Amino acid sequence: MQIKDLTTFAVYANNYAMSTTPLRQARKDRGLTLKEAADLIGIEITKLSRMERGHSITKETVKDEVPKLVQFYGNGLTEMHILYPERYPVMEVVNQ
Repeated sequence: MQIKDLTTFAVYANNYAMSTTPLRQARKDRGLTLKEAADLIGIEITKLSRMERGHSITKETVKDEVPKLVQFYGNGLTEMHILYPERYPVMEVVNQ
């Protein structure tokens, strides 16, 4: 989106938050709550929450949980998106 004037910027700023992670956006695109996604995937809600926020991930989580997420969400979400979310910022629509 090209911002041409202050009015366009104001509309843009009011409709978008700071970037979110690809993992969180994948869940929201499916219309799932954090709890629903955790239950469907078979992962602890606290682990999923930390991963969605881009917090550090243990080696155990990488081995056990990341493949489950990639399989569940598919559609281009890769291990790289989960392990290095800062490299793949996603603008989240907050007002429509």
